Amino acid sequence: MGLLASFLCLFGCKSKEEKFLEKHEVLFCKTETFDTFVRKAKIKPKVALELMSNYSKENNVQHSHLFYFIIDGHYVFSSYIHLKIPEVYTGGIWVNSENGEIKLVKKGLYIRAYHEYNWKKE
Repeated sequence: MGLLASFLCLFGCKSKEEKFLEKHEVLFCKTETFDTFVRKAKIKPKVALELMSNYSKENNVQHSHLFYFIIDGHYVFSSYIHLKIPEVYTGGIWVNSENGEIKLVKKGLYIRAYHEYNWKKE
């Protein structure tokens, strides 16, 4: 019975990344969907970078210019990455693409960064 349960869990259970991707809209850099989103967004990546930098200085929070994806309409600037995999931590400074509101996400998880972090020039 234990072997059957292990087999079902191994092939039937979803990873934390898969569960996260089901619950959130994640747009990866250098994709057409990402580019379309950025074109329509009120706050552009360059402005989001400035807002994030100012926030980190004012609040003495570690910041990073690593930008791999947009999650639920927020530009996510993460400080943690596993380069060889590559995986990027979803925690960090999130900048809302509609109003520039900033939130600090302390708990996240690693998800694959399928594209390089440098976004295309506007």
